[in-house]
Amino acid sequence: QQQTADSGPLINLDDFQSDPRFTGVDGSGYAAVVLDTGIDLDHPFFGPDTTLDGVADRIVYTQDFTGADSNAQDVNGHGSNVSSIVASQDVSYPGVAPGVDIIHLQVLDDAGFGNFGDVEAALQWVVANAATYNIATVNMSLSDGSNRQVEAGDYGLDDELAALAALDVVVVSAAGNSFFSNASVPGVSYPA
Repeated sequence: QQQTADSGPLINLDDFQSDPRFTGVDGSGYAAVVLDTGIDLDHPFFGPDTTLDGVADRIVYTQDFTGADSNAQDVNGHGSNVSSIVASQDVSYPGVAPGVDIIHLQVLDDAGFGNFGDVEAALQWVVANAATYNIATVNMSLSDGSNRQVEAGDYGLDDELAALAALDVVVVSAAGNSFFSNASVPGVSYPA
């Protein structure tokens, strides 16, 4: 809750929500995919659990690509925070798209680390299921820790990213997570 409250002002969420050009834009009818540490499956920010299955109703699909266990339950907190920025429907702490269906694909372990093989497998799942779930966007708040000044393809994701672009699925990825640790030299982390 506090992380979501802190995140809203950082992305100027109030400005977005008060802009008349975006009135009524809430993500309804679409799905947003988050690749991260998992998601708090029964958090009220993601809707009620009317089916009583332990999963909030707006979470339409989850999968753990790390192989750690059979579900994408978040014990780290980062994935749940990112998912709430995207899709929280809480009145006090709303997300950017509070009506969007949520798909969370866990590619980072409980400590927040992962490998690009798991990211690639998750992106392949998105390509294969984009039409089924009407996926509009993929969020990857992750990077390889680099701080590149030139474009360079790595880790085998280029074909999946190109396939998503061809499907008109918007992919958003962390870009500057390594700026400070690289002496504040301008650059971009991969895969951004």
